[in-house]
Amino acid sequence: MKNHYGLMQLSTVVVFVLFGGTAAALEPQFDARIDYPAGKSPQSVCSFDFDGDGDYDLAVTNTFTDSISVFENNGDGTFQTPAVYGLGDVYQLRNILAADFNGDGYLDFAISASIRGMVLILLNKGDGTFQEGLGIHTGRDCYFVVSGDFDNDDDYDLATCSFPLQEVAVYMNRGDASFEPADIYSVGGRPGSAFAADLDGDGNIDLATANADYKSVSVLTNDGAGSFSPSIEYGVGNSPGPIIGDDFDGDGYIDLATANVISNDISILFNLSDDITSIRDDLPSELPLGYSLAQSYPNPFNPEAVIEFTLPVRAEVSLDVFNILGRKVRTLMTGELSAGDHQLVWDGRNSSGKQVSSGVYLYRLTSGEYSATRKMVLVK
Repeated sequence: MKNHYGLMQLSTVVVFVLFGGTAAALEPQFDARIDYPAGKSPQSVCSFDFDGDGDYDLAVTNTFTDSISVFENNGDGTFQTPAVYGLGDVYQLRNILAADFNGDGYLDFAISASIRGMVLILLNKGDGTFQEGLGIHTGRDCYFVVSGDFDNDDDYDLATCSFPLQEVAVYMNRGDASFEPADIYSVGGRPGSAFAADLDGDGNIDLATANADYKSVSVLTNDGAGSFSPSIEYGVGNSPGPIIGDDFDGDGYIDLATANVISNDISILFNLSDDITSIRDDLPSELPLGYSLAQSYPNPFNPEAVIEFTLPVRAEVSLDVFNILGRKVRTLMTGELSAGDHQLVWDGRNSSGKQVSSGVYLYRLTSGEYSATRKMVLVK
């Protein structure tokens, strides 16, 4: 893969910096824009700490120059001249996302390429520079790609939607950034974007697509092993494009929103799922009775939450914290514990030691075939 700086045809990325002070605390205000050169026709942008230095960097796909531009943060909100990675010819790069696909602790890239029918994987060398990995030949127009641990094996899988076709393809990660052949699921006509999160409150990552031809959103629920139910359709505005999800009404459930190109509006779908605190607390009949995971306290909490659980026998256990989108925030404990009552404290920090933002978080206790999940709310 060629790694070069600068391209003949350039566009720009615009960054606005929020400044502090009394007025800014009452009403958001932004400084004058700062422009940074990118490749021609930037299509998608994502922001993560790619180089592990504690600040947020940027990555942009450049559709008409078949490249991505990676902007390293100087630590003060300004960015260096981008490193530009050329990815071939006539790919029509679409969206970009970041996840650790090979389990080495560093964020890699997955990029959808609509013309070639591929998902391109760029692996992080550990210093915020990248090399080509094992791309996925989808065999179909790959318009959008999302990621999540769909089969609960602690690595990041992929799902793609094909704009001309009525389908979603799900690829399970083997743990090394190579992927199993796709499982195909039918959705509404011309799905142009997708969203991955726990939508039904069972602790598993589900999928939703925005379908331009059907004026609908398709929701596919995950059984926990990476298989999805037939889609359920929900009506939205005319020609929905992007789809996103968040807890818009503050009830602890992920709601959905689409931006609708032809009807010139947005559609909000409020989540009516059962109480998220009841996530998969059922015990398999062959397990001994006595496992329990208590509600954390205080709840809401700030700055610390106490988590208590009980084991009926000595066992290997794992206690993990996830955000509402199902991404792991921190592993609080993994190892063998004796039978009896146990208590752990979460200080509201992620695995990098940074304080997380206010919101709803899930904590999951796993021991053998037993798994229980509950929610807690951090309020600052």
